[in-house]
Amino acid sequence: MERHSTADPPLRTRHVAAAALLELCLVLGIALRIWAIHRRPIWVDEAFSILYATVDWAEVVQMRRLGTNPPLYHFLLSGWVGLFGTSAAAIRLMSALVSVVSIGVLYALARRVSCRTTAAIAVALLAVCNFSVAYAQEARFYALIQLLSLISSLFLCRLIERQNLRDAAGYAVATSALLWTHTFGWFVLAAQVVWLLTAWRDPPPPGTPRRRLIRLGLLSITLAVLSFLPWVPVLLQQIAEVQRGYWIAEPSWTALAQAAHHMLVLVRPLRWPIVVVGVVMALHWLIARIRSRSVGQPTQTVPSDEPGRKRIRRCHLWGLLAWTALPILIPFVWSRFSTPIFQVKYAIVAQAPALILFAALLTRRPVLGVAVLALLTGFWPPNRDRDLVVEEWPQAADILIQQNTTGATVFVYQDYAYFPLEYYLKGRCRVRPVYTEGQAPNAFAPYYPDDATTFDEMLSYLAESDEPEIWFVLRWGCPRERAQLHDRIAALREIDSIWELRCVDVIRLR
Repeated sequence: MERHSTADPPLRTRHVAAAALLELCLVLGIALRIWAIHRRPIWVDEAFSILYATVDWAEVVQMRRLGTNPPLYHFLLSGWVGLFGTSAAAIRLMSALVSVVSIGVLYALARRVSCRTTAAIAVALLAVCNFSVAYAQEARFYALIQLLSLISSLFLCRLIERQNLRDAAGYAVATSALLWTHTFGWFVLAAQVVWLLTAWRDPPPPGTPRRRLIRLGLLSITLAVLSFLPWVPVLLQQIAEVQRGYWIAEPSWTALAQAAHHMLVLVRPLRWPIVVVGVVMALHWLIARIRSRSVGQPTQTVPSDEPGRKRIRRCHLWGLLAWTALPILIPFVWSRFSTPIFQVKYAIVAQAPALILFAALLTRRPVLGVAVLALLTGFWPPNRDRDLVVEEWPQAADILIQQNTTGATVFVYQDYAYFPLEYYLKGRCRVRPVYTEGQAPNAFAPYYPDDATTFDEMLSYLAESDEPEIWFVLRWGCPRERAQLHDRIAALREIDSIWELRCVDVIRLR
């Protein structure tokens, strides 16, 4: 009893500190995700989200057949838009709230697989990680797949430890929702299979048959996969379409390092504070090493059995490692040797386990962990809008309105750029979307004006039309593409004026 009483005060102190850190992280996480959420203009993908959210569910399903991911996020956003409208702040607020909930779920998961200190550090990292904050302010499904992967893994962890039907049912429902949100959910499921098999090899809880875990796990996975069966034909069709050609470029080998950097780098305001903390801790550690050697005493290390320093169970360690690696490595290898499907931003689905593992490192080797954060955030800080596209559709719409283009023909290329431009024009100008070359002409035909045209048809119109004024709005992908399009248009029609924005050109033709 005396031994426990002497250890309790510092243990309680750590618990109080961890609880205070958790509350601070929640407040800071909410503030970072809400701050200036309306400032960045709506871009093409978010305009698609608005389109999906303002049509019937049957039309959403039909439109998602032409995409690459299932429609669950758009169903949820449809209900959200019905309550809060389609302003930039309103449609992004759902992602922000989902990201805030992820902070709490991450704490629950990290607390179950590790100690309070590790859980608190993991939550702190997620709250101020630039990756999570950035996609909490985008009306897309990235924040949702992070939350659902967390919930699914939390239920799996509880199933491994308690092996009851309630956790199995929760795991099946959460995993089904994850699969219905994003195709990368299948890679998370693959990692969870590794997690489950590793846990099956561990000794079961007292009084529990070893086979019970594998039976409940297989039952849950089977139910989740069966719930996805209605979408399987569409998935196979999408895979066939992707194999014929896809818009994602083949990733370079540096994409893996970029993914790791994105998952750990902190928000820009912490750049210099974390560098200062890292330098101070490194100097303190160095001085301690020098003093210990001068007096001939070995440096003290934290005992592995110290209260509150619980080791991560072997099956959970392998599960976290698989969850961190497989959703990145499988699509990366696929992209290198087949059709590219990997983008760095998809690594958000594997960010949570990476933060738990890194928090465990910080708990045991704080100097090394802070040095890594200082290196990533201090010397390779996040860009102002990391992985988020900033497109100047409000400025382009203002140019068209100010130049009095009501009676002129306005072409917009590429065709999907029609939606954000129309969002800001609000019907003040008549816009003719132009299909990209090689694209199926009926992709979004029910939602285009009747005079939507292909690129060749637009060129013919420019050559034959005698209209005194025609406008052309171009969303370009690279400078060479931009110059080629300008040359093709200039060969048919005189270019009068060009308003060059960062990734949008507004061109007046005479």
